[in-house]
Amino acid sequence: MPCQPLHRLFYALRPPPAAASHLHDRCAWLRPAHRRVGPDRLHITLNILDDRPCLPLDLLAAMVAVGDAVAANPFRIIFDQLSGGRRSIVLRPSEKIAALHRFQRHLAEGLAHAGVETRRDARFSPHITLLHRGCSGFTEAVDPVSWRVEEFFLIESLVGWTRHVVRGRWPLDRRAS
Repeated sequence: MPCQPLHRLFYALRPPPAAASHLHDRCAWLRPAHRRVGPDRLHITLNILDDRPCLPLDLLAAMVAVGDAVAANPFRIIFDQLSGGRRSIVLRPSEKIAALHRFQRHLAEGLAHAGVETRRDARFSPHITLLHRGCSGFTEAVDPVSWRVEEFFLIESLVGWTRHVVRGRWPLDRRAS
């Protein structure tokens, strides 16, 4: 474990506790050597920034202001495909979730308007990482996991410490109508 972590800020959706516990338990068949993501760190990354050696408070304040300005309606998401590859096993939706993509774009536009640069190589591909390990590629249908998204988060990941700190939390409500 590094002495000092890198700081990574990102907006995310998190499954409610019951769904997070279900998703975590879904990976119980894997050997303990594989690094399952704890239920408290399961999320869908919406917009992510580059890692930094320290957390700039002005950047954090700008991201909080963007979150404060968001007005969006709740929406439902459904994840029903398990995919594995070189670095991880993830849960994905088999069909595009239009409301999720609109919401992600809305946040991206807010960040751009505030002058906050997101990670250059980041491309929005909705998924929930269940565990970190390499494997040969696969995709298979699984029983769907679904929930109604009613809030979003600003998370600071302490990279190298496998720890997330919630820096902002906003409800989705009917103000967007």
